[in-house]
Amino acid sequence: MKKQFFVAMLLMLALPTMAQKDKKCGKCSPQVEQLAGIWQQCVVMNLEEKTQMFAVPQFKILNKDGSFCNMALDKSAQAVIYASGSWKVMSDSTFVEHLETILTDESSTGKDNELTFHLLENGKFLQVSYTMPGNGQQGKELWIRVEKGQALKN
Repeated sequence: MKKQFFVAMLLMLALPTMAQKDKKCGKCSPQVEQLAGIWQQCVVMNLEEKTQMFAVPQFKILNKDGSFCNMALDKSAQAVIYASGSWKVMSDSTFVEHLETILTDESSTGKDNELTFHLLENGKFLQVSYTMPGNGQQGKELWIRVEKGQALKN
């Protein structure tokens, strides 16, 4: 219950900020329109011969003005921004995050991270793959779009 309340508060704070920044965007590219928003990371696991998807307490906020941040909830449900910077769409399948700060890999601070992306199920899911610029570590992530009111559903 505490996490649901916190996520609801996070959304209430982030959505007005995003709406205000959207006005600065003017006419955004279709890819920016499709990618901009709040995304929650998911993991897919095979349990008892069934594939199940679980949402984890990590969020990616892509603003239409070109700024982004990644945040997570720690064990006490306190939020921490672990990466921030700017992002830019390069093609129909790639965007670049310029990592102004990144706590999980300080060797990547100040560098560009190119992400290959695919939008699935009419933009409900965002699948990305990348190679971290500081350490060469490869990553694949799945994100689900956070819709208004989603965190409040039981």
